[in-house]
Amino acid sequence: MFVASLRRSRGLFGCLLGGWGLLSGCTHPLPSTEYRAYLVDPTHGLTHTTEAGGATLTCTYRPLDLLVLQDLAALPASTAAVRDSLARAYAGKTYCTLTLARNGGEIENQFINDPVAYQQALAYLNTGLGADTYLASRVSVQ
Repeated sequence: MFVASLRRSRGLFGCLLGGWGLLSGCTHPLPSTEYRAYLVDPTHGLTHTTEAGGATLTCTYRPLDLLVLQDLAALPASTAAVRDSLARAYAGKTYCTLTLARNGGEIENQFINDPVAYQQALAYLNTGLGADTYLASRVSVQ
């Protein structure tokens, strides 16, 4: 079933992200749309896509600055103190988005006509996927 299929393919998907130092070296802030375009540009190595068995898994690094920008955009007004507070809330963690698709559509759509399977897929994607997902990074050994 869906859950077993994803669990089998989890070993195929190790999200290898590098080049985070490039983002911290920026001298001027980018607008959010340019920031996102930078992240998904394959030459920067911050997005990794894997295909297996008709499924496409995409992992994109979400830098702290982008998360803070998104939170600030939702506020009516902000100050440097608010920005710093948001940055502290995200500090020390690595954020990524994981996008799952099958045959070009959202992965749960294949179960739309079976209410039980659809509910199981949603439950797994909302709560169980975290137990089967990991971030792998490659460290250069010299």
